[in-house]
Amino acid sequence: MGDNAESNDFFTFKVNSYYKTISSASLSLVASVILVVMIMKSGPRLSTPYHRIIFALSAGDALVSLAFITGPFSAPEGTSWAPWGVGNIHTCNANGFIKEWGVVAVQLYTVLICLYFYCKLNRKMSNSTFYEKIEKKAHAFIILFTSVVCFSALFTKTFNPLPSGATCGFSRYPDGCRLTNSCTRGTLGLIYVFLISFVLVLL
Repeated sequence: MGDNAESNDFFTFKVNSYYKTISSASLSLVASVILVVMIMKSGPRLSTPYHRIIFALSAGDALVSLAFITGPFSAPEGTSWAPWGVGNIHTCNANGFIKEWGVVAVQLYTVLICLYFYCKLNRKMSNSTFYEKIEKKAHAFIILFTSVVCFSALFTKTFNPLPSGATCGFSRYPDGCRLTNSCTRGTLGLIYVFLISFVLVLL
């Protein structure tokens, strides 16, 4: 009886957290789309570094928000720690890829926008100089690095339902398998998390 009550409480807690996650992610998605539309309808559009970086940040945030909205439903049906999961491993792969691509890109573009303001305010760098010396290379690096990490994770079966069940991402499968050395997928998950963290620290 006690175990059933505890299980029901945990299920209720997860469901409530999913409602909150989907609600906040929906607001974030709307805000990001509005920013993208405003930039594309503005006079300069994508002709300035600031607009290009904010556009990329908003696009990345939109991907993350979309992943959190669809995340609870993306886990393979029958996954015990993802009660709303109605998908399969392919929907989980897609959700994890979109979310992690967006997360990594947003973090790197946040670094780039900080660097932009430093160059503009401290170094008095012109837009054209910033583009040639920094921005052009930064875009190439961000796209390449993010794509390599996410495609590598996809090919090594590292996108799996997270312990929260809210989304898929870099994780071992099944949940808790590390303790029993019974993981069937995602044994390289922590390596990707460490790699991303290491690159961000270097930046």
